[in-house]
Amino acid sequence: MGTGVHSKALHRAAEIVGGRVELCTKLGVSLRELEAWMSGREPPMSVFLKAVDIITFAPHPGARQRAEATRAAALSREQIGKAAKPLSVLGFLQAKFDPMDGSWMVEAALDAALRATGAERGNLQLLCADGLRIVAQRGFEQPFLDFFARVHDGEGCCGAALKARGRVLVSDVATDPLFAGTPEGEVLTAARVRAVQSTPLIGAGGDLVGMLSTHYERVWHPGEQELDVLDHIARRTAFWLSGGEL
Repeated sequence: MGTGVHSKALHRAAEIVGGRVELCTKLGVSLRELEAWMSGREPPMSVFLKAVDIITFAPHPGARQRAEATRAAALSREQIGKAAKPLSVLGFLQAKFDPMDGSWMVEAALDAALRATGAERGNLQLLCADGLRIVAQRGFEQPFLDFFARVHDGEGCCGAALKARGRVLVSDVATDPLFAGTPEGEVLTAARVRAVQSTPLIGAGGDLVGMLSTHYERVWHPGEQELDVLDHIARRTAFWLSGGEL
């Protein structure tokens, strides 16, 4: 059995809909194709996103209990941020979701965004009282991760998106005023990032719960289709992180 995020998504989707044959019907693919993807071959992006949709919008065993426990705990951003341990954000994910549901869903969302836009690097952050904190990343080394360990309103691309509550796109870090002559710009240049976009994750009740950012080694001018896919991934990820209570 394949162990990648794509294979896991397909296996989970098959469990939800009642089997592989049923999933083939939902996805509009052959059983032979599905079995190859479940064994580890990467599926097309459209197939992967459909599987994510099935997982995201289906009732899960224990979902009601988890939702009730979440409401009873009343975990606000401030309460999450006050946790003493550095891994409090990851702890929040682990507490709110079953292990297979939470962590790998965040990883899958990031991987989907990278594949959809051809980005070499990226990260996904959750919003806590002390700012945006990275819970998943691809391609970055420690200097970048240390510098952007906590991001507040207006700091860098993700901070600007946090402040604006909307996507911020920087096609060329070298010339954009957001980064010109700033420490953030120097860190991005050192990390071989030439372009970056940050898309907010808007959750239950319109609250911003996190940020999905992708980074490119080249000047990047996205098309509408790329931005639509990013929005698609962001909406489903926010829905998931909000416990499906939109």
